[in-house]
Amino acid sequence: MGPDVITRTVRVSLLILALVLFLASPYYSLERVWGCGAGLLLSVVNLVWLHRIFGALFGALCSGRKTQIWPTLLMKVFLFYGLVFSVFVLAPISAAAFAVGFSLPMGVILLKLLGRQMIAVTDRGAQGATIPFFRGGNV
Repeated sequence: MGPDVITRTVRVSLLILALVLFLASPYYSLERVWGCGAGLLLSVVNLVWLHRIFGALFGALCSGRKTQIWPTLLMKVFLFYGLVFSVFVLAPISAAAFAVGFSLPMGVILLKLLGRQMIAVTDRGAQGATIPFFRGGNV
């Protein structure tokens, strides 16, 4: 997976957010739709913040320069968990829908990984290699 996996995941997650808000709102209660949307949006914000924090940290470690990562990390923690707390206190949302929305970007990443593994296994199988998942069977 390349360095742009987070941006692609964010793009796909925002597309899922738009579809959920557009297609699910006539069928589900507003608490569930907004809960799923808020969880998905906060999960995307969390992914972007973590990507920037760890990118700055590893970039500084590889280049040998010192960086002040702790103020940024503490700011992220307080702002992010403050947003999560304010969403639960100020908005009437479903906690289960929030959890589903928050875990959707991780599901997108998991499906991307599984798709890459299946492509790699198929490519090896086309060359006559043994696939370890099938206990010695050639494909």
